[in-house]
Amino acid sequence: MIMNHIRKTAFGYSTQCNIKCEHCVAAEDGYHHIKMELPRARAIIDEMAAANVRAISFTVGEPLIFLNELFEKYEQHPFFGLIKTKGLSNIASFI
Repeated sequence: MIMNHIRKTAFGYSTQCNIKCEHCVAAEDGYHHIKMELPRARAIIDEMAAANVRAISFTVGEPLIFLNELFEKYEQHPFFGLIKTKGLSNIASFI
């Protein structure tokens, strides 16, 4: 079902992170980090474009760890992007 009234959404591709924030569930000892299958993640980005989503906030874990895997698909659509990062990864290659 495609919903045409969603203007922005958050997208979490992986829970992996390079720091442990006290408030984050992913920082708990024994937490099993997960990462979405790449073909599924790319399909979701296409589905968001088909639903006229205009902005994606990349969040959950540290988005810059795996953003390069999604960036080519992301660039195929007219999205506005927001990356919520801890600032410990190199973002220069995405600007």
